[in-house]
Amino acid sequence: PNPATGLPVVERILVPERTGLDRFVVQVLGPRGRIQRSNGETLLPVDEADITIASSPRGIRYRTTEVDGERYRLRTAALGGGALQVGRSLDETEDVLASLRTEMLWWMLGIAALAAVAGWVVADRISAPLRRLGVVADRVAATGRLDEVDADVVDVMSSTTTRDEVQRLQGAMSRMFSALRRAREE
Repeated sequence: PNPATGLPVVERILVPERTGLDRFVVQVLGPRGRIQRSNGETLLPVDEADITIASSPRGIRYRTTEVDGERYRLRTAALGGGALQVGRSLDETEDVLASLRTEMLWWMLGIAALAAVAGWVVADRISAPLRRLGVVADRVAATGRLDEVDADVVDVMSSTTTRDEVQRLQGAMSRMFSALRRAREE
């Protein structure tokens, strides 16, 4: 063992940086599970299941483990007389996921705000003719004058592009005011 670290002395594997493998911890296990080679200072843990794979001709195992307070995703694969362990820190993945969560939250808040504004605008446009008809009805109730009602109701409806319940309400109000006018004349 290395007197400074207490870890076994292992032969170092050199991995060229341009391959992208320098972000992985790679180590070779002997048939009894002893670490023989590694590409870095960090040594991945070896347990009984890894030793079983190293001593068998086949087998693959995936797991998540913690090394020095850092989470790693680890794969152990049999080499036939040993095993190859490859691990990668999950810190980068967790940072990307945290960033995506934050970005998605901002997008959802923005979309919700736009939907609220669009809903308010649409509701306001739909209810505007109804409010104007209400003003006409209130004026008739307050003044009792029916002489300008038909022109006001027609004016409200001419500004409306819909042909639905609002139009039916306009027709009903016109008939009601006509009936009131006839009743007053009688």
